[in-house]
Amino acid sequence: MLVLAAVPVTLAVRRMRAYRRARGPLPREELAPLERALRLLEWANRQPAGENRRRALELVALELLRGGRGDLGDEARALAWSPPPPPPEEAGQLGTRVRTATGSDGANSA
Repeated sequence: MLVLAAVPVTLAVRRMRAYRRARGPLPREELAPLERALRLLEWANRQPAGENRRRALELVALELLRGGRGDLGDEARALAWSPPPPPPEEAGQLGTRVRTATGSDGANSA
């Protein structure tokens, strides 16, 4: 009797697995390039070395310049390549100003 009850459950599980495989993975939210750069900057600010912060700031600068925000782009680039590695506080403040000025919230499509 128990075996007969397990047959429909087994069939249902197999169907669900087949459906999931055919459907493929769920689509991931596509982030705008500037938002990706800002998230990289947030990550870099949590790292001890300043080189990651420099690279992240340069990427933020590049995306700002591409988006026509030369004022902020120039500021990000200057901070990225300042003689001592940029401190996390200053990089974080710049990231906040960029988000405020551009309205970047991660919901924009690339």
